[in-house]
Amino acid sequence: MLNPTSKKRQLIPQWRRFELAITSNELASPGQRKTVVTSTPMLPELVKRIERLHLNPDLIAAAEVVESSIISGHEREAIRAARVVMQSDNAVPMVRAMAATLLRRNGREDVLQTAFHTSDATTSHHWRTRTRLNPTDAVAWVELARVQACKGHVDHAKRSMKIALQLAPTNRHVLRSATRLYFQFGDPETAHDLVKRNPATPSDPWLMSAEVALSEFSGAKSLFMKKGLELVENEIMIPAQITELAGAVGTIVLKDGSRRGRKLIRMSLNAPTSNSLAQAEWVSVTYHEKVMDEKQLQLASEAWEAKAIQAFYAGAFEQALLYAELWMEEEQYNLSAYATAAGFANVIENFGKAKDIASKGLALKKDAPSLLNALAFSAACQGDLIKASDYLVSLPTDDDAQNAIADANQGLIAMRTGNFDEGRKNYRNAITTMKRINNRELEVSATIYFAYELARAGLADESAEAVSIAKEKNRILKLANVNLIIQRIKQLPAAPLRAPATPPHSSHG
Repeated sequence: MLNPTSKKRQLIPQWRRFELAITSNELASPGQRKTVVTSTPMLPELVKRIERLHLNPDLIAAAEVVESSIISGHEREAIRAARVVMQSDNAVPMVRAMAATLLRRNGREDVLQTAFHTSDATTSHHWRTRTRLNPTDAVAWVELARVQACKGHVDHAKRSMKIALQLAPTNRHVLRSATRLYFQFGDPETAHDLVKRNPATPSDPWLMSAEVALSEFSGAKSLFMKKGLELVENEIMIPAQITELAGAVGTIVLKDGSRRGRKLIRMSLNAPTSNSLAQAEWVSVTYHEKVMDEKQLQLASEAWEAKAIQAFYAGAFEQALLYAELWMEEEQYNLSAYATAAGFANVIENFGKAKDIASKGLALKKDAPSLLNALAFSAACQGDLIKASDYLVSLPTDDDAQNAIADANQGLIAMRTGNFDEGRKNYRNAITTMKRINNRELEVSATIYFAYELARAGLADESAEAVSIAKEKNRILKLANVNLIIQRIKQLPAAPLRAPATPPHSSHG
């Protein structure tokens, strides 16, 4: 079973490596088109670092100024510091990347030297060392938290992030990273509170975007929906600054039934991030209306999530899996990336890869329903029905969509054991639930897989009826995997495939 999109997707901030956040302009200073938003004063820490640089213009002092100026929106004050960094042979790659980006954004390309390489510092040891050397470096604590989260050490990650928030409570990068950490690991209320009342949010469109998006999951009303909508529609700021805000408010307007939501989504594509591209692709497949030029996505660097969804709906399943794996590699903390990649692997019947991907994701959260369902499906299709049943025994029961997928997987297991009445019952229960929760993608996928199992069992008339239903339901959705399964049904032998003589018994009893 597979659901390549979530019904509640929103523009929750991505949590990217610091140098990637810089190069994607997520940390660029806000620029205005018409009216001037009151600028924030320099943080005392930045003032102190600039003073230290004047007294002793060495590499360490310069690197601290560059870092602080970027994340506080005072880049012009750091041009001298960036020059010091670029002129040093001892600057580490990430610091050179920050300095080069700052100079380029401020029209000082003349200072740039040869091409730089981004940092490959992805180990906790690296960032532990850096935090010991400079315990007031908020970005280093964020990077340490990210590495810890990617390894499944969530409590350690939260402790590191708490230190970062204490050091830089109004810092955009720190706040966006913290909101993603708390959201990702099941606490959207804390994530929302971080930006809802923060003094930096009213003047920062990136933080407004996070607040608007998170309000959909926290159960609290957004404080900045109205202001964000005005900011976007009046085109007060340059497109690069409001791309995610336009996507976040546009998604809510669209869900409320207004067609102007599509206009707002299109505005988010004037200078998009990979996150706003993914949101636009989600809108395209969820609302069955293209809002993005496919060439724009092809030309975008990275944007792996959006490219994976687009490739899947185009029927390029191998390519979709490749993009999903790249997305998984970039956001190693993101369970949705693992679930999507495992689902794509199951679609193309690469069950070994599906198992490997899902198992990696379970290292982050051992009871993730989407990953347990992916494992159950791959195990059942490989004939290991006992193992498949065991995965479903471990599955939590608080998610309607995943419970419906589990019912379909139970139907698959029952059909493969020859218990056709039980299999029919489970599949029909799953399809009924999917229809009730208005998840048409899951409903049509379950229907076509049910048709496959009926055909496999030699129940040709029932299978043909289910195929007809799936085709009709898919007329608007246009899920490419439906056509793939229909082709597999046509290739099945006329005689039914043999099922095990007895149903499997779970090792849990």
